[in-house]
Amino acid sequence: MPSWDSAAADALWTEACGKDRWLGTTEKLEQDMRRVSDARLWRCRTAARKALIEYARGRLSRQLNGLGRVA
Repeated sequence: MPSWDSAAADALWTEACGKDRWLGTTEKLEQDMRRVSDARLWRCRTAARKALIEYARGRLSRQLNGLGRVA
């Protein structure tokens, strides 16, 4: 069930494995996934981590401002 991944990760896996990747066999899916380079996976991971950190910082800043504290 594709419910947890980000838009960027979904785009990467859709490009690599196809839109209906969840309907095929696990063997076919594994073959398609293995074609994605380590460098590309690392870039996707790095971008996701950066987005998470930016989100957390922004949320903390809004919370602190709501409490009357300077962020």
